[in-house]
Amino acid sequence: MIKAIKQFIEDYKILKKCKNIKNKTTKIKDEKLLAMYAKQLIDNPLYKHVINEIEEDLTNMWKATNVADMEERERIYTMLRACLKLDARIKYYASLINKYAPTTKSGVQKEEDK
Repeated sequence: MIKAIKQFIEDYKILKKCKNIKNKTTKIKDEKLLAMYAKQLIDNPLYKHVINEIEEDLTNMWKATNVADMEERERIYTMLRACLKLDARIKYYASLINKYAPTTKSGVQKEEDK
């Protein structure tokens, strides 16, 4: 489980680097690609399962800590927050897919693209 969290953090760092691209033309192209990949990822049942499983495991670990072990609870809580932040960031990128959806002349998204 710790290995999965470390991988999520590495993936988050890669996404963050892509977000900070300077060239606007490249940025738009990369943002669209990020949006497509993120959308595919959150639509994948395995992703949802893993995120929920990690959240549940960390919450149970946190609840099982000794009252006197504040440092361990803080460490677990930090991992949980990182997992939630990663999930939120991926969902944010997935939401950008609507920005690139083809529209009609009136500016409304085409029905077949919804």
